[in-house]
Amino acid sequence: MSADDKAAAAWDDYIDQQQEEKIEELQRELNAANDRIKRLEEAGDAMANAYRQICYDAYDDQQVDNWIKAKEAKP
Repeated sequence: MSADDKAAAAWDDYIDQQQEEKIEELQRELNAANDRIKRLEEAGDAMANAYRQICYDAYDDQQVDNWIKAKEAKP
């Protein structure tokens, strides 16, 4: 194997390693974002349930329904 071939192979290995590290970083960030979304949804559901228990008019029900629609909307 020539020196040029060795350098090209080393460069390819370096690029592969950098890409793997970036993929792992993005996966960690995605997992953290998904965990945060889950916590926010749980908190929103708890607030909506508490809100329904203390408020009894149509406006209040509409606000809770708006929360549910917003939470379930998928971009």
